[in-house]
Amino acid sequence: MKTQRHWIWMLPFVLGGLLLVGSAGPGIAWALSVGSPAHQTVPTLPPTRIPSPSAPATGVPRPTATAAPPETPAPTATAVPGGSLPAATATPQPAAALSVRISASRVAVVVGQAFQYLIVIQNPAAGESGPATLRVDLADALELLATRSSAGEIQVAGKRLTVQLPSVAAGARLQIELDVRVRQGTASGSIIEQTCELVQGSRLVRAAPALVALPPDHLPPVGEP
Repeated sequence: MKTQRHWIWMLPFVLGGLLLVGSAGPGIAWALSVGSPAHQTVPTLPPTRIPSPSAPATGVPRPTATAAPPETPAPTATAVPGGSLPAATATPQPAAALSVRISASRVAVVVGQAFQYLIVIQNPAAGESGPATLRVDLADALELLATRSSAGEIQVAGKRLTVQLPSVAAGARLQIELDVRVRQGTASGSIIEQTCELVQGSRLVRAAPALVALPPDHLPPVGEP
């Protein structure tokens, strides 16, 4: 009795399976008729040929090789005769500017009296000055007695005195002394102005004048206007 109930219960499933097999066609029926999956035969597909990389497919143009640009030759060093580098050219330095001044040994004189002028030329810069020329035009009220110079020989032409100066070293000082006398006939109360000038290339320096005075003929009494 139990066996019949069991088959009655399984019957719908068995009928459904048969219907499914019948509708799937003979392929599924053949697969079910074969034994266990371990003994099934797998159909073998023919091997697919893969073209060699060295043999491109027909009809596909092969890329052409591009020629590399020519190499630029490296610059060649030029040999210097003697194996030494060319000497560096020194930049010329501007000449140092000289200074000049003149002073008198007296500030008041009379006709016929002698006194001295002192001319000082100095290089206050750190380099040499180069050559220069000193010129002195003696005042009309004076006559020249003697000269002394540490800067070179003094050339005298009439009332003009000229000294050609060598290059003056840094910090050096040159002196020129002039012994003069007041000429006869110089008016009382006159003021004698004496100067000098220094020419250095295109540069001209004029010294401040040294002043020497002659007293007037008559001096007013003390206390009078």
